[in-house]
Amino acid sequence: MKSLNAKHIIFKSLTTTLCCLMLSLGTQYLEAQDIYAVGKIKTDTVHVGQPFDYELNIRVPSSYNIDLNIFNDTLSKNIDIIEKSEVVKTPFKDSDDMLLSQTLKLSVFDTGNVIIPKVSIPYSKSERDSILLSLSTNFTEIYVAPTPIDTTQTFRAIKAPIKQYFSLEEGIQYTGIIIVIAAIILGIIFLIKKFRRKPTEENKEDIKPTIPAIITAREKLQTLKINNLWQRGKFKEYYTELTDIVREYLRGQFSINAAEMTSEEILQEVGTLKLEERTFDKLRNTLQTSDFVKFAKAIPTNDENEISFNNINDFIEESYSHYQEVEKQKAEQEKLDKLIKKEQPTEDIENQKTEDTI
Repeated sequence: MKSLNAKHIIFKSLTTTLCCLMLSLGTQYLEAQDIYAVGKIKTDTVHVGQPFDYELNIRVPSSYNIDLNIFNDTLSKNIDIIEKSEVVKTPFKDSDDMLLSQTLKLSVFDTGNVIIPKVSIPYSKSERDSILLSLSTNFTEIYVAPTPIDTTQTFRAIKAPIKQYFSLEEGIQYTGIIIVIAAIILGIIFLIKKFRRKPTEENKEDIKPTIPAIITAREKLQTLKINNLWQRGKFKEYYTELTDIVREYLRGQFSINAAEMTSEEILQEVGTLKLEERTFDKLRNTLQTSDFVKFAKAIPTNDENEISFNNINDFIEESYSHYQEVEKQKAEQEKLDKLIKKEQPTEDIENQKTEDTI
């Protein structure tokens, strides 16, 4: 009898534990299922330049902190954002969740199948939570057709030019105007040549040489370090200046118009430089941290701030060394090509003499 009671107690305990585990897992699964981000369009075909709506819907608990001010003038390199609607927040009746909706009016000027990329939306579980998470929408595809040609219009015959008669009075009047204009142009040219200063020894110092991008970047990094922005709690200003320095450097050193690009577009362009992976990762990590701070209002740690500064400094120095090595290889190759071209005629003459002898 005691053995049966013991078995009954053990079975009841195992059953209770199993139910608790299933209930816990089920709750976590339902919570994960309730959080989502979806992007959709109402049409699958548009014409070049024709605006269309891209609806963004995000479901999260109402206590979550989400900032949708992450969109600039472009969604990707070939998709422009014409207009952004206000963010509408709608609570759910059967839960404590909230639906955030925003409509982006987009336009595309390429033709063919165009992929609307995933939109990565940073969020935290509360305003005080420094841990940043990310929701991503789905890929969406749209076909962009060329501008249609109206083939219903009939062809019209080409009309002959209408003959216009030119009077002597008009000829004299226009000739006088032409002479006056020519005299003014010649006078302006004469004055420009007379007063234009040439770069003599006296005014050579007025001509300022262009400062290399690497020198400018080094000076601005040193100034940023001295200003102690993040030490005074100015995290957004710190990361804005830090990323602006590297954007300006990329434009001056590699002709990458980074000032007008998103972080993703900058990384795509820098990828074509074929830098070492560790150098590329330093830029990518700092840009990601900067986006979280500027758009998701994240508060980075002291170590993250110092690492971000060192990453940008290392990226600039290492990419500049890579640039110098590439330029050195180009110069050596050009020198070799010139040497080959210089020796080529001599070889041709010797071959010609051999053929004549034969």
